Amino acid sequence: MAASEPEETVLFGLMTAACWDTMVAQGDLLDVDCLKMLAAKGIGVALILGSMMVRVPQIVAIHRGGGVEGLSITSIYMDVPTYLLSALYYFLQGSPFSAWGEIANLLLQSLIILGQCWYYRRAGMAEIGLAALAFGGIVAGAHALPAELRGWLLLATVPVNSLSRGGQVLTNLQQGHTGRLSIITTTLNFLGAAARVFTTAVEVQGDLTAMATVCIATFWNGVLFAQILAYRSATKAALDKDKKEA
Repeated sequence: MAASEPEETVLFGLMTAACWDTMVAQGDLLDVDCLKMLAAKGIGVALILGSMMVRVPQIVAIHRGGGVEGLSITSIYMDVPTYLLSALYYFLQGSPFSAWGEIANLLLQSLIILGQCWYYRRAGMAEIGLAALAFGGIVAGAHALPAELRGWLLLATVPVNSLSRGGQVLTNLQQGHTGRLSIITTTLNFLGAAARVFTTAVEVQGDLTAMATVCIATFWNGVLFAQILAYRSATKAALDKDKKEA
């Protein structure tokens, strides 16, 4: 799918020039399409600002707990290419930053969590080097793709995201609790993904690939959120037991 020409924007990118003319110059403040676009831009900016702290509670939980017990290592690893592929797609497509900016923030935070995983698991240089090589290969490969094939970058996030979130869902089911999985981070991930469904529908119109991927991401985040609620008592008991045994 080819990249669309970006529309001229005003008001710090929150409104297109056409909507500025409609709502301000012509005084039509109730134009439905412009109100939807303004709402989507506003939500997008809010998501970007909020995403700066989304995974911080998880980072803090790992640091305070001194380990990654209860977290799926597969999920931690798969988070990075999920966000990396998505960021590369939107960047190369020329999509407005308000439509995907939180992905960049989540990518950075996921890299920090992966670094914590390496540190507390005492990962060897071979493991770290292989991961770095794989991530570098994704970046190089994405830039080499012709524009008409870039949709595959987002499509690739579907199985990767399913491995990431599905791995954590399976881990939770097997152990009967959610371990050090942060309730704050999980809740914000779910709410943010749900909000992104609306902004994607408005800001990236006609991109069915983008819409499908955000819907799938919302589903998996919703499952994890439900597990957080369902296993709250069991999780508290498991963490209290770990503290006593430490």
